[in-house]
Amino acid sequence: MESISLSPDQNRVAAAGAARGGLFQEPASPVAVMWEQMEFLLDHAGTNCSPECLECTRLEQLKQCLLRPFGYDRAALQQASDIH
Repeated sequence: MESISLSPDQNRVAAAGAARGGLFQEPASPVAVMWEQMEFLLDHAGTNCSPECLECTRLEQLKQCLLRPFGYDRAALQQASDIH
């Protein structure tokens, strides 16, 4: 097996990572990623955006997907948004 030579800086980083229990962090669960994205989009909703804002579009798509099983349609969502 061929060994890999590391620079002094790379050795320092590797040693620090090994001391913390490894260099790699476990990936986040899909549920954690979804919650984080929803929080981001909800926090973004209060900003003044252009009609072409991608984050606002994503939030509207998310609302439609999540509320569809409960019988909400786009008109009901728009009306609810106008009230709040």
